[in-house]
Amino acid sequence: MSLILRRRSFRPMPDGRETLISLAFGRFGLLDAGDAASLAGLEVGRVQYAHGDKISGSDTRVTNCSVIVSGMALSVPAEDPCGPVTAIHVPADAPDLGAAITGHHDHDIVAQGECLVQHVPADALRKMATDSPGLAAALWRRTAMDARIHHAWLAAAHMRATPRIAHLISELHARLDRVGLTRDGSFHLPIEQKDLTRILGISRAHGNRSVQTLRAAGLIEWTRGRIRIRNLAALHTLAQFDPGYLFVAPPGSRALQGRSVQDAPDSRSLPF
Repeated sequence: MSLILRRRSFRPMPDGRETLISLAFGRFGLLDAGDAASLAGLEVGRVQYAHGDKISGSDTRVTNCSVIVSGMALSVPAEDPCGPVTAIHVPADAPDLGAAITGHHDHDIVAQGECLVQHVPADALRKMATDSPGLAAALWRRTAMDARIHHAWLAAAHMRATPRIAHLISELHARLDRVGLTRDGSFHLPIEQKDLTRILGISRAHGNRSVQTLRAAGLIEWTRGRIRIRNLAALHTLAQFDPGYLFVAPPGSRALQGRSVQDAPDSRSLPF
């Protein structure tokens, strides 16, 4: 009962609102001062979800756009919550932005570990996008980046287990580094090795062997929910990883970047 009450609690979140919303949307387009002020003025709230809680899904009415503040979330098939994972969402991601735009969900978003989420009213966001071509373009680029991540996952599907895991680790590191949540090549990862079966569609034995291979090669350390990359260049080479698909802001843009986070060794979230 306490978890349900805590999960459903919805509180205003005035502090850090401008930074987080700008980080989630503003870095994908050219926003003027008026757009930034409008984003900062949105009435938002936050909800703490426990591991496995549904953040949004096909059986819920689309009233909000979610922004991950801390922790991670997974996209899973609505008809099979234990089925394959189609996306991993990290802080500053807006995992159901597409649903907020189209008006319906075709999958569920569930918390992976403890996950703090900020909710933005979908109607207000849609109205702002209608009134502001700059914000509309930013939202479009935000969804375009999600599509590019999906394409990269599909392209990596032909790889053997070890380089595929290396590719996933490289991508998560690049995405978290983009929002200041890495330190000296390390980052919090609330995903266990056994979860690789669902995420990458490989057997548990293959996953465990591949992680041991990466460890033995001196490329990574993975302990207690945290990964440290010991040789980033070698990991990228093994994974054939090019982070270019993760950055879709227009060339020469001065899009809002948000604050840089000085990540402590146990830091797991944006400081909002």
